[in-house]
Amino acid sequence: MLSYKSAVVYSPGPGNEKFCDNYYFNTKTISPDSSMNAVRLAQKTAKGGKQLFAVATGLYSPEAGREAVDATFNKLKKYHAFFLKNSDTEVSNLVRNFFSDAAQDISRTIKNDDEIFTKVSCALLCTDEEKITAANVGCVKIYSIKGSAVTEITTEHTQAMKMVSMGVIPIAKLKGHPQRKKLVKYLGVNREASVPDINTFSASDGETIVILGSSFADTIEKNTLIEAAKYDEPGDAATHILNANLNSSAGDYTVIVIKCCDSGTADETVPVSGVTAAAAGADDGAGKKASKDQKEKKGFDEDSAAAEAAAIAAAEAAARLAAEERTKQEERARLEKERLEKEQAERARLEKERLEKEQAEKERLEREQAEKERLERERLEREQAERERLEEERLERARAEKERFELEKIEKERAEKERLETERLEAERAEKERSEKERAEKERLEQEKLEKERAEKERIAIVLTEQKRRKQEKLEKEKAEKERLERERAEKERLKREKAEKEKAERERIAAEKSEKERLRKEQTEKE
Repeated sequence: MLSYKSAVVYSPGPGNEKFCDNYYFNTKTISPDSSMNAVRLAQKTAKGGKQLFAVATGLYSPEAGREAVDATFNKLKKYHAFFLKNSDTEVSNLVRNFFSDAAQDISRTIKNDDEIFTKVSCALLCTDEEKITAANVGCVKIYSIKGSAVTEITTEHTQAMKMVSMGVIPIAKLKGHPQRKKLVKYLGVNREASVPDINTFSASDGETIVILGSSFADTIEKNTLIEAAKYDEPGDAATHILNANLNSSAGDYTVIVIKCCDSGTADETVPVSGVTAAAAGADDGAGKKASKDQKEKKGFDEDSAAAEAAAIAAAEAAARLAAEERTKQEERARLEKERLEKEQAERARLEKERLEKEQAEKERLEREQAEKERLERERLEREQAERERLEEERLERARAEKERFELEKIEKERAEKERLETERLEAERAEKERSEKERAEKERLEQEKLEKERAEKERIAIVLTEQKRRKQEKLEKEKAEKERLERERAEKERLKREKAEKEKAERERIAAEKSEKERLRKEQTEKE
């Protein structure tokens, strides 16, 4: 029968980031008053049976993100209790229901506009003897390490990864891609996006399982996980991963390490070496406070009073030993600090280059957006001017027609009315013929348009087939095609304007002829 040794390391960000983590460590989480303090560390010796571990990252704002993560873990505690009491429950169904209910609770908890933008990435791991169930939405990841083999158990649910799976971008461009921050699956207001990927497998002796928060997405390396798995204690493994990836400019860092082994001792808290300078410099009272916190958070471990007293005594003894060994570790800490500073400088340089590339890409997209907005404004202005001109012409025609009918009503005789009726019928016939011609012309243009669209679709299908091999050539062809379509559109607009001007001139000529005839008739009437 397998048992599991586990440890969690948490390092808070600077406090103004959009990513905020929390962990679920067999009912233990970060309390609101300590979530932004120094590094937190907990570890347990080997324990079998049902255990539950999770890491969640809240996105959008620190306040809304933490509220969403708290709502998620409050719901998880209830499901954990149900899981412990009902041994025959199907774990996959229970996990699926938890993700659905957690998304609903987040929608109820977050109010106003924050509800739309707040999203939670969550990865959950449940142990039940040798059986392990893993589930996730978003970009919190779970890895399995066996010797030199590293397997990513979860799936990254980001727009960038979706583009990789569709072949739009290569996997090499995934790191630092701007679309990697856009989630396609998450816990939030969109219930359909909260359906998790669930993976069930059997653990083996010596296997190491690691759960990493979202801040590790672009920094974690395979070799780091392999080196961490070589440590016997999960706390040392978690410390190694954190120190290799820590970046003060990012968000919170959370690492949970679970080592699978043969059945061990009873569950109790044991001391662990420091994770960073902040953790190594903590005073002796940290051990007592950790023991007190664990005593206050009994959760579902159901430890006896004797085990709790032994845990407190072990923590106090560990604090005393840490104080005695601190002098011996100073030289090692200095060398380690120099190495970390060099690594930090290199990471800072790489991060700066990445940020500069992102800024350049952002500026290019902003310029393109500004150009699109300018063209759209010009198009709307032209359309508005054309509508106003047509409306003015319509009103002018209506006014002239009204005056003509009023004058005819007063002055024309029956014979004149018959003549005008004949002229009206002739005008209607001519108008009908003109309409037929316009309709035929319109159908011809529509047929040409459909043929062009069909040809364009065929060309695009060919280009998509050759996309990977001739991407640059595709872009140049698209640019040329856009310019051609723009010229055709401009030519159509010019023809349309010329046609409208000809029709206007024809109407003015007809009106002038009618006015001349009316004037001659009046003169004839006056002579008679």
